[in-house]
Amino acid sequence: INKKEGTYAIEAYPTKDGRVLELFVSLDARGKGVGSLLMQKMEDYFRENDCKASIVECFAPNKAALKFYQGLNYVERSIHSIKKLD
Repeated sequence: INKKEGTYAIEAYPTKDGRVLELFVSLDARGKGVGSLLMQKMEDYFRENDCKASIVECFAPNKAALKFYQGLNYVERSIHSIKKLD
């Protein structure tokens, strides 16, 4: 859970948000509602701790995960680009 204050509050409203950095569901458990249940539990936890938003990170090439999060009403907010330097 991140609370925006001090210099970080300059770029955002002073609030708390919960972040899901990684979510793994085994291949044999996919499509059975496990991921949705895990996300619901995390969102409930964030609400209980006065978070005003839930933020997920998703590796851009992982189109299945992106579609999963979109199905849970998450919307893309920012894009980070990377370039390998030789």
